[in-house]
Amino acid sequence: LAPSDLAVALFPSNSVSPSFVQLEQQPSAQADFVGGVTRRPFVQGEPIVTSAVVQPDNRGFLAAQLEPGFRAVAIEIEAVTAAGGFIQPNDHVDVIMTARINSREGGGEQVRSDIVLRDVRVLALGDRTNTQTSGEAPEIVEAGVAVLELSAEDARVLALADEMGTISLALRGVQAETVGMSAPNTGRQMSQQSGAIRVHAYGVVSGDN
Repeated sequence: LAPSDLAVALFPSNSVSPSFVQLEQQPSAQADFVGGVTRRPFVQGEPIVTSAVVQPDNRGFLAAQLEPGFRAVAIEIEAVTAAGGFIQPNDHVDVIMTARINSREGGGEQVRSDIVLRDVRVLALGDRTNTQTSGEAPEIVEAGVAVLELSAEDARVLALADEMGTISLALRGVQAETVGMSAPNTGRQMSQQSGAIRVHAYGVVSGDN
C-alpha cells in the first residue's frame, strides 16, 4: 500500500462495520497502513478492514506477497556468494550452482558452474523484507538466508542444486534485462513500459504519462 492508495471517506453510521478502519479509533491509520500488503484485491472506495492488511513485521507478510501458485523457499547464502551483500529484497537474481565433478577420463576433479534458475525475485534477506528507499549509498545486507519466490517445479530444482553444489546469487539489472522480457522459467511477464516515466518497484518497471 502506498499513500496514494489510502483516503478518508464518510459512511452512514448504520453501514459502518466494527471491522472497518476508523479514524476515531486510529487517527494515524493513513500512515500506519503504508507499506502493508493486502490479502485480497480491493476496489476503489471500498473500506479497508484490519484483517485484510498484513504489515511487514507481522506474521503472514510473506504469504501475502507471494504470487498465486508460487512458493517462498529459503536457502543459505554468504556475502561473497550474494553479490557482495548488495542484493536487496524485491531484487531479481539468477541462481548459479557450482559443483566439483569427477572426470570420466580419469583426469581428476573438474569444477562446473551452471545457471539453474533465471530472473528469480528475492522476497527477503534474513529478517529484512523491505527494499532500501533512502540514503546516499546502497546498504550491505548481512544475511545468512535468502528467501526466493519460486514455482513448485523451480523449488524442486533449487533443492536438488543445493544438494549437488554451492549456490550463488547473481544480481540482475533493473532495466536492461527486464524491460519487455518474460521470465524464462516461469513464463511471467516481468515488466511493463509505458509513457515517459519509469518506476522500479518489486522488480517491475512501469510508468505513467
